[in-house]
Amino acid sequence: MPLQLSICFLTIAGLIFSAENLPDYDAYGLIYQIDGANYIQADKDIYFAVFVGLIKSFGFNYVQFRYITFLISLGMFSYSLSNIHNWLKRDNFNNDQAKLSKINPLLMIVIMSAFLVFLLEIFLVRIRAGIAISLMSLAFSLCISINRKNRLINLSLTLILMFISYGFHSNTTIMLGYLLFMPFLLSSYTSSASENSKLSLSFISRCLSYSISILVSFLLILVVSNMSEDRGEEMFSPLNEFRFLCISIIPLLLAVYTNITNKKFKDIYSSLRTSQRRLSWIKNATINYISIALALFVMYFSGLVNASGSGEAIVRIFTLSSAPAIFVILLGSNRYSIVWCYILCSNSLFFMNTLGIFLPER
Repeated sequence: MPLQLSICFLTIAGLIFSAENLPDYDAYGLIYQIDGANYIQADKDIYFAVFVGLIKSFGFNYVQFRYITFLISLGMFSYSLSNIHNWLKRDNFNNDQAKLSKINPLLMIVIMSAFLVFLLEIFLVRIRAGIAISLMSLAFSLCISINRKNRLINLSLTLILMFISYGFHSNTTIMLGYLLFMPFLLSSYTSSASENSKLSLSFISRCLSYSISILVSFLLILVVSNMSEDRGEEMFSPLNEFRFLCISIIPLLLAVYTNITNKKFKDIYSSLRTSQRRLSWIKNATINYISIALALFVMYFSGLVNASGSGEAIVRIFTLSSAPAIFVILLGSNRYSIVWCYILCSNSLFFMNTLGIFLPER
């Protein structure tokens, strides 16, 4: 399987990669030097502070600490992907009438390349976020494969993993909660309304769920913009206009285009309950991203967002969209695939540009 080969390649690449030239290398080195207990966010990310102190108590140096966290994060993320892959195999085996179209092989190469770059960024640069993403991904893999036999166990484990993730990196957990788990809530609400109400009320319920997504998106952008001042003046950066175009306007246009022109996937999922759940999550996850892209678009031009000082903070929450992008691609071809393929590749290319700034000139 290409995904498994990519993970093996990434493990090797991560272990031999020159970490000293990566962004945030010195910052995490300082955190490790002070045992993680006294850094500025220790009161919020308490589990990460405890984790750093625990690793250091065993006598590991900073480089070894980076390798340990890399392998732990990659291991949890790989296990999450394996859970989803096995669930999909069982689903397709039990419902062999489902014929899901395949992604173009050339596009798959691009996707896997972007996948590798994404993992390098998350697990070797944004270490706290990497651990939180792995925990949230594992929780997501349990949540999406819930059935009647293990529903209570999986739900309990999901909540526990989310709680632990919050202790490692609260901001990442909140954003991924919006991108990964809010679609489940919206799907449950709209499906129950469709089953128990008339057509007109079903339409109203969908409009209400979309309105909730948009409202939460505006609040997220507003909070991120305002909280960027707490990061310190050295962290201020303007929102690059080209980056704004790529994370907001282009995804909006792609979503409109694919929704209008691509209707062929609707009938594929119509007869399968588990496939309907899958498509419903993909649809609502896309709506959530489009909502936050729309919120940024409106607030950017209305002056409600601090574009001159919160650029880095805004970009960081948008790059977390690479996680749902990978899950959408893994869950099968659908009308929104092109949107998420673009998001994953765009985030990865921008990371490569950032990495080029830090690499030494030869």
